[in-house]
Amino acid sequence: QQSSALCMWSRDDEEIKGFSNRIKCCFPYLLPMLDGDMFGRYLYERIPPLGFLDDLLFAPLVEFYQNVPLLGIGFFMALTLGTRFN
Repeated sequence: QQSSALCMWSRDDEEIKGFSNRIKCCFPYLLPMLDGDMFGRYLYERIPPLGFLDDLLFAPLVEFYQNVPLLGIGFFMALTLGTRFN
């Protein structure tokens, strides 16, 4: 059975195998999640379990992302160049 998932660093169409390849395929979704976390504050206040999950899972990543200068541009460039020269 062939997988329909697309991976940035995969040059062939065979099924994505292994945990590390699946983690690499999640990286493009990380940048918008880190940038848009502040827009979910209204929901996090209204739904406390969702706010707890955000504080537990994403708050350390968002804090690191916001405290390192130019990390967003570097992350974007790495994703762009990783797909362009593949």
